[in-house]
Amino acid sequence: TEIAGSKPFIISEGLLDHVDDLEVHNELNLPDEDVDVDNEPHRFVRKTSDGYMANPLAHATCSSENSHCSDDEKNEPGSGADITRMRDWLEAEGWAEAKDFFSDIYLKATLSGHKDGKLRTFQYTAEKLAASLRWRREYGADSIAKEQVARALAPNHMWWEGTDLAGRPILYVRPALMDLSTYNREEYLKAHVYLIEEGIRNMPQGVASFVLIADASSLNRHHFDPALMKGLLSVLSVGYPDRLHKLVVGPINFVVRAAWALLSRLMPKRLANKVLMVKSPRDYVHQFITPEAPSWLP
Repeated sequence: TEIAGSKPFIISEGLLDHVDDLEVHNELNLPDEDVDVDNEPHRFVRKTSDGYMANPLAHATCSSENSHCSDDEKNEPGSGADITRMRDWLEAEGWAEAKDFFSDIYLKATLSGHKDGKLRTFQYTAEKLAASLRWRREYGADSIAKEQVARALAPNHMWWEGTDLAGRPILYVRPALMDLSTYNREEYLKAHVYLIEEGIRNMPQGVASFVLIADASSLNRHHFDPALMKGLLSVLSVGYPDRLHKLVVGPINFVVRAAWALLSRLMPKRLANKVLMVKSPRDYVHQFITPEAPSWLP
């Protein structure tokens, strides 16, 4: 699969083998067959006199050393023993960077996920993680400097700001503000990789995924690049599996509908179920993501 740009970026067929459930579907309300451990806000959020905050014990990975975990929790998928086994396997396969890049809570999420309605096998998960690390090495994801993507990020239309109620960082994007006169697909793709890497590095303890809020107001056909969208889909599915918690897009317009008509036919079922199209992003974000929704959101 080729992602067009000034220098084509190639994802091999072998890597595409690790994209889950690649099939056609046209609706957003699909059964979520891959469940992240941080996809249960009632476990990870507790109300205090000052508002809402993440519950650190709910995020903790169960192991023999964690006294707050029950015997059942210690033996559940993604347990401390499974995580240790996965780390040993990745190290033996030569993926030294996994030690720092994959937190325990992220490994728990991938190990306890489902495929085709069944718990993922250890081997499938291991190969999925190895594919992610292989892609990351080949692309040089961890070595992208801000100067390399400064033009694509200008005029500051993509940035990290705040967290949701469970402590997940929020990435805001306003594509209508991008400078089309300097647009380069490969640079723009690389800018997204740079931001995802930055977000993962700065995730608080006990958090393994992020929220993406896309302001689609004022979008027109000049902002619609199918090749870029396919590239971003591959990046999320192969390079950063199980990292996106939710994508909120709105307000809905013809560009959004055209993009969904294209991507819904390529998108893994698990990923499609994390996409939510809304009439008013501000209302949704304020009610379900964070009470501190930016005033500029439509």
